[in-house]
Amino acid sequence: STVFQKLDSELKTSDLLLAINPNDGIGSNIVLGMAAILRKHIIIMLNRNFDLESLPGLMYKGFNEITKCEIIIYSDVQDLRKKLMKAVKTFLKSRSDKI
Repeated sequence: STVFQKLDSELKTSDLLLAINPNDGIGSNIVLGMAAILRKHIIIMLNRNFDLESLPGLMYKGFNEITKCEIIIYSDVQDLRKKLMKAVKTFLKSRSDKI
């Protein structure tokens, strides 16, 4: 319960959750689900070889029905960097518009 309490506290005080290749571990998917339930903004970064029609892929796409979730498909580190920078800038702009 201590790990859950710490995770719950961290998620509740966060504005954005970034996840890179979360399907590599079940714990990551649990955290993503918790973030979606808390309606946190989520950016999921997936390698181009990831199958978005797989069960985890469908789950990731479904997060948009609950919260704002952007899925970035990247081919290499440079591509990831470029797409992530754009996504974070968009997120920050959306936050500043609400202030």
